[in-house]
Amino acid sequence: MNRMVLRSVLIVLCTTGLFAMGGLQNQNSPGKPIVGNGAAGRGDPGGGGAGTSGSLRLRGRVLPKIPDIKGVTDDGKGHIQISSPRPLEVAAEFLRRKSGLVVSYEEPAWMSAQDTVLAGDLPENRGLVEKYPTWRGNLVPREGSLNVFLPDSHQLAKANNLRNVIEDILANHISHRNAGDFKLAEVNGTFDILADKVTDESGRMIPAKLPLDTVISFENRARSLADTIDVICAKVRESSGIPVISTVNMTAAGYLNEIEVQIGANNEVARSVLARAFRGGSLEYSWHVDYLPDEKLFVLGAVAVQAETDTPQGLTLLIPAWPK
Repeated sequence: MNRMVLRSVLIVLCTTGLFAMGGLQNQNSPGKPIVGNGAAGRGDPGGGGAGTSGSLRLRGRVLPKIPDIKGVTDDGKGHIQISSPRPLEVAAEFLRRKSGLVVSYEEPAWMSAQDTVLAGDLPENRGLVEKYPTWRGNLVPREGSLNVFLPDSHQLAKANNLRNVIEDILANHISHRNAGDFKLAEVNGTFDILADKVTDESGRMIPAKLPLDTVISFENRARSLADTIDVICAKVRESSGIPVISTVNMTAAGYLNEIEVQIGANNEVARSVLARAFRGGSLEYSWHVDYLPDEKLFVLGAVAVQAETDTPQGLTLLIPAWPK
């Protein structure tokens, strides 16, 4: 994959909303992450601060106000509404923030005209269209919605409760007639929202073919996490012919380039290899696999878990360490 192609993909990611909806932008400065002790999102106190109305000081660092998640309306009483072209990806980000647990997302290849729209037709892009009337953008998934009730963060941080909540969200996804059918998988102690079925060009629902279902093999040796993810994508392309690239080296420089993991694969499912690779680092990371219909290309990105953590002065976001 040459640099020109990668640069073009980066431009597409910016214009199709992936940087603005729980995807690649929320890295919390991965080069210098704010590191928790494994208790983030579980309601345990952290360092001191000045509250969330402005900035919060924790262990000598000044942290910004907790940002809103685009597309989420939270009434503060457990009732959550989500409107987004990728509502389940946004839900995954919200669940990571509230639980401090790893929730990943993998979508299908969007093939049907009934599942896609031009980016300029999305409600969130009305301002851009008004400013640039001739801009229509690339094809993206159509707008979807979710309407769910969640337990408090202390309860959500328990794996059994989170599992039940995700199952409820997936049922809500179907009841709202959103694009694609999805299922829940558990990979090495983490949760993964996976596409199960998708509408094809003729309007039939068919099984989704996901890049990370591919069985791969590669040499066991030390590499950076970023390079390991590149190798996994390369082996998926080689073994399955599915076009997939990693955006990690474009968007998450720092931690993922600095941490080395010793890993190989011997006829293993790529998803399990990827989960094992992340476990080789010290901080909790999830992944997301999105599909760009115009480019007919899957892109794999890494997202630090940014968990709401109580401090004596208020809430802040920390990246939890993997439980020992």
